[in-house]
Amino acid sequence: MNSLDIFFEKLNEDNIHYAVFKSVDSLSLSFSGDEDIDLVVDPAQISNVLSIIERMEGIVCCLHKSLTTKHRYDILLPDFQNSKFYHIDLHEKIPIGLKFNKFNFYKDLKECQIVFNKAYGVFCFTRYEELCLLICKIAFRKNLFFKKKIIIKSTDTMYSEISNCINELNLKTSSLHVFGKPLTIKFLDNKFQFESKDLKAIRKVFHFTPLYANYYKRIFRHYGRKVTYKLHRYLSKWAPNRIFDRRAPQTGGKLIALIGVDGSGKSSHVKKLYNTLSWKLSVNTAYLGSGDGPGWYFRRALTKFLIKQKRSNVAKNLLKNQENQKSLKRDIVYIIIGIHALILACERFSKVKKIQKAIQNNIVIISDRWPHNYSGGVLDGPVNVFASQRNIITQLLSRLEQYAYDKINMTDLKIGFIFLETSFEDTMKRKPGELSLEDYNRRVDVIKKIKGNTEHVFNIKTTPSMELVEKDVFEATWKILNDL
Repeated sequence: MNSLDIFFEKLNEDNIHYAVFKSVDSLSLSFSGDEDIDLVVDPAQISNVLSIIERMEGIVCCLHKSLTTKHRYDILLPDFQNSKFYHIDLHEKIPIGLKFNKFNFYKDLKECQIVFNKAYGVFCFTRYEELCLLICKIAFRKNLFFKKKIIIKSTDTMYSEISNCINELNLKTSSLHVFGKPLTIKFLDNKFQFESKDLKAIRKVFHFTPLYANYYKRIFRHYGRKVTYKLHRYLSKWAPNRIFDRRAPQTGGKLIALIGVDGSGKSSHVKKLYNTLSWKLSVNTAYLGSGDGPGWYFRRALTKFLIKQKRSNVAKNLLKNQENQKSLKRDIVYIIIGIHALILACERFSKVKKIQKAIQNNIVIISDRWPHNYSGGVLDGPVNVFASQRNIITQLLSRLEQYAYDKINMTDLKIGFIFLETSFEDTMKRKPGELSLEDYNRRVDVIKKIKGNTEHVFNIKTTPSMELVEKDVFEATWKILNDL
């Protein structure tokens, strides 16, 4: 039994008056988590439903201004067993009308006919009620001007829903009554035909005709909201950390940082979390490491072509030459290393500033690694470990680098840390030959320091199967989104 089954079971136990007003044919997709669930509840019992959602660790979302409507709550309900969540549109009244202007026209649940669906254990609208709502969609969303007839072809998304309703109701006559107004449907080959005057009569019930003062205001509002939403969705692809395009937890944007030694699966889990959460939330990822991930081109080129080889050579020379004799060539190498370390610190500082703006814009950021300010040159902290031993230039570079990392850790961000704990043996299996035992222990020591000075910490062992680790990471992420 998944969390959605439990949710509806509790609604039934508490005698909540509700109905799912989405098409019965799409309930299978809704219960599998592939589509939204539109749920209408008696306004007097809405507080009881919200308390059930809170106990089940559901998240109430804030929405983009073009999606915000009255009498509606946007709910995300977690399913920890399957590492996913369900999206529930919780309504106090049934919205009728234009898609981006749906706060204008409503119908009360008390006025609707509902029936219990045994297959899914939920209350749904009757097929006749569902058909009436579908016809209302046609009346409000189709252009009725200068047209005598409106045709719904088999390629239209509403055709199959209307067809299923008519077949199940076994309608042989083409006459219906929608909101007290007579309506005629003509059954043609792979199409339905409606009279435009009948659909206009339905609009008139809700005062949605050119004769009423608010008609043009509603039309302009509809297209204004629609254009705004589409534009923000498009721009968010070009400026992902600047524009809030959909929804976020009601408490605002969050930062979730995954930390662990090499081979613990940080990058893999970041991708999976992004794919899961981006279905409905405004989410972006950040890479704060120094490897092959996204970064400044100059710094990456310097890392690839100069620093790796020269740094390893300097380290070997330092171990061999304990007296550390002066050498111009060695000093130049140290300066190059110091410049690279400072550029990397500046790049990370720049990324953290962008993350800060994203969180202010109600965007959730999933970060692969997080820079600390502990010296040692491991685990994404200050890397210029040799500079303090050399001349005044390298000392200055080292101090500037440390200052940048101190500034990063002074930023006021809502951060939740997920530490992926892996043994040295598992690290060697996943990335053989990359870490010595000494390097592994140094990284573990730094992780202990970070944990000691950090709140909102979740420790996850990566030794079980991948599925169990994914569940634990998803659950930890959800608690950060819900509680932070």
